[in-house]
Amino acid sequence: MENNNKQRIIHNSIAAAMIMSLSVTGLASYPITVSEAAAKPKLEFAKGTFLPGEAKTVTINNVTKKNVKKLTVTSTKKNVVAAKKSGKTAFIVTAKKKAGTATVKVSVTLKNKKKYKLTYAATVEDAKDRKVTVYNADGTQDAVLLRFFADMPNVPYISVREYYSKLSGDKTLKVQKKAENKYLLTAASGDTATVNTDTDTLKADHYEWFSTCRTAAEGDVSKNTSTNGSPYVEALPDVITTEDKPVTLDFAAYNLDLKGDTADIWMPLETAANLFVNAIGSSMFYTGNNVYYANNRTMGNRPFWESHYEYSQDYVARCKDGIIPADLRDYLYNELMFMLDTNYGNPGRCYFADAIREKGFDRALSETDDVTRGLQKLLKSEKLIDYIMGLGILSDILFDGGHTWFNNGTMAAYMWLTGASAETFYMDYYKDLYQYAGRIGYTLQYITTDKNGERSALRGKKAAIGFTDYGYKEEGDTAVYSFDSFHVDKEGWKTYYEKGGDLPMDTYGQLVKSLKKAEESGKIKNFVIDLTTNGGGDEDSLVAVLEMIAGASNIYVSNTKTGRIYMSPFKIDKNLDGKFDEKDDAINYKDKFHYAVLTTKYSFSCANALPCYAKADGIMVIGERSGGGGCATISTALGCGAFCMISRSKMLFDKDGKEVDSGAEPDKVIEVKKDANGKADYSSFYDIPALSGYINDFYSKR
Repeated sequence: MENNNKQRIIHNSIAAAMIMSLSVTGLASYPITVSEAAAKPKLEFAKGTFLPGEAKTVTINNVTKKNVKKLTVTSTKKNVVAAKKSGKTAFIVTAKKKAGTATVKVSVTLKNKKKYKLTYAATVEDAKDRKVTVYNADGTQDAVLLRFFADMPNVPYISVREYYSKLSGDKTLKVQKKAENKYLLTAASGDTATVNTDTDTLKADHYEWFSTCRTAAEGDVSKNTSTNGSPYVEALPDVITTEDKPVTLDFAAYNLDLKGDTADIWMPLETAANLFVNAIGSSMFYTGNNVYYANNRTMGNRPFWESHYEYSQDYVARCKDGIIPADLRDYLYNELMFMLDTNYGNPGRCYFADAIREKGFDRALSETDDVTRGLQKLLKSEKLIDYIMGLGILSDILFDGGHTWFNNGTMAAYMWLTGASAETFYMDYYKDLYQYAGRIGYTLQYITTDKNGERSALRGKKAAIGFTDYGYKEEGDTAVYSFDSFHVDKEGWKTYYEKGGDLPMDTYGQLVKSLKKAEESGKIKNFVIDLTTNGGGDEDSLVAVLEMIAGASNIYVSNTKTGRIYMSPFKIDKNLDGKFDEKDDAINYKDKFHYAVLTTKYSFSCANALPCYAKADGIMVIGERSGGGGCATISTALGCGAFCMISRSKMLFDKDGKEVDSGAEPDKVIEVKKDANGKADYSSFYDIPALSGYINDFYSKR
């Protein structure tokens, strides 16, 4: 008790002394507390950047309405910004249309008669808004608002909310301004990211979920990042085995400047395209006059470019006399760096992937060899033709079997307009660069050995002997179902569920039809899935096939960027009544036949994943090792208006944790012979009695 009294006396004495000291020095003419005396008026923010017409409220901290006697605010340049007080503890700054800088002088007089003078620096950026026509892949047109800044007149900016809305069709991205230059973004899934437009950074705890944007057609599944929203598939939430780590995107490291206003964030159009993705690779890109909105199902088709003559004209006209404007040239390279460092999956099949993973794209180019340094010069060149050829060479250097390419569309449009032949267009430029580097072989092999061309040729040969796309063929105790892509006819399924009739002519529809044929024949013991000329496609059809033959419709994924490892599970409408219930469980084709998957080196992407997954479930694989393609893909656009696709940071593996990029090793290898012309002869792959023998022998030992 005595000690407490002593402490109280000491404390009161110190406080009294401090108040006396303040009075003596003239800092207060009446008794005030220590905290009141120490807290001087201070602006919430000392500076701000404005867009024309934008208004911001600036709060004066450390004061209250009760102790402020008078507040005055004055702009030094009223044609740049206007300033007016808002009560006694805040003021409003409104930008005019004229760009420039101005100082807002603030005078605060307290009731203790003490005056404080503060200043606020306002910068109004030179920006112009423009409504631009959007050409959609379905032939319709609408418009989008783009913003152009004086320091980057050839690089369009877009509101992130508008881009997200366009990508999703009916969903919104919520943007909340929390403080000056600081924003909270909430995706339709509920996942969030914080953005700082001063440091140009974005931070997200669950980046993959935040950046994955579901279209209206894909349904409302927000926690399954693998579905394409097919009618016969019910996507269930991802099952996570390893949580993802927070991701920070440093746009400033790539000289990408984010802009913010009172209600939204603005970023370059193609930066937004590389931030937000959806399952069908929808993307918007600007060509100088118009915007095009397409996806990976339409962009690879030459007729798309020819039907949009505006695209080709815009693209070439944008770079007058073949010269890329300086601001656009810098942005092209910076955005390419950002895209590859941020989204590229670095698949093991690509020889250059390790260098990008370890050093980043820019250093990997400058430090690897003369080839990559030569490529870097082309990608930074002011000449349009150099840049286009750089994209072509980049496609070869990052060759991974078919998931990564950059030149599609851009080269087609350029050659179409100029009349240049593909041989001349490629060889003249490739030859010079790679002869100089002494490395001509490893790139030109992809020009002289066209895997897609070989696959097409084999399709023709097998069709001639009765193995057609979506075809069913049986002999003896064995049936074969052949299909050349994993395709979903969504409109066909919609019609089927509404009106009945024939099953859609797609992967799952014809699989069901083929299985029923095999069952009805009464003599079929073995059922072969022929993927010998299948280049991949839609994951929804992949899981449907897996469910029917293996009873397991799951996709296993590891995200190399976020560290998240998870399983995307699905339910399949096996009885085709449009519902997902216990009646589907009664349909059991898994145990009706001995299944086998027939593969070649042309079996790529989903046609590679299927044999890998099937093999893990004990199903036989026959033929030659499948062609790989273990990454999911992301389709997006470059700042020049070129469409591209890259292997994404989502890597597939099987249920045992084995990666699938290296392909499925066959349980029975079939030797590929040479024909009279010295070319590969795959005819023995389609010998059904031989296949029957392999399968019967395999399962007899199980």
